Amino acid sequence: MALGIGLGMFYLFAALFPDAGLLSGTELSWPRIFALSLAMGLTSLGMIYFNCAHPPAAATTLIAAMGFFDSIIQIAALPVAVLLLLLQAQFFNRVLGGLPVPLWSFNAKVANQYPDLAGLGDREAPYWEKVNEQIHERRR
Repeated sequence: MALGIGLGMFYLFAALFPDAGLLSGTELSWPRIFALSLAMGLTSLGMIYFNCAHPPAAATTLIAAMGFFDSIIQIAALPVAVLLLLLQAQFFNRVLGGLPVPLWSFNAKVANQYPDLAGLGDREAPYWEKVNEQIHERRR
């Protein structure tokens, strides 16, 4: 999402303001500032809408909106690198570490088993959380 928004804003503003030299240079002009601002705003809005705070997405948007990608190979390399990083994290956490890291979503049961890894620290579960767990245990 971030890569698409950044590239979209860069090429949109390059088409709207051909005299600004967005495609040929790296000087900071008003159209480039507007493209960066709009790209960051849309990326932030997307993260809020999808409820996924992910600061590296903002950096990806900035890199793309500034026009630092020169070829399609560089553009394609970024998602491939992200996928390789995800596979590496899963391998080290699940296979070598033996941690039941959730693949795509938060798992409350795993978080309660490994509170330090989930960022919960030492805490006592509130009364209603214990009741909720007991109800779900009875249903299984």
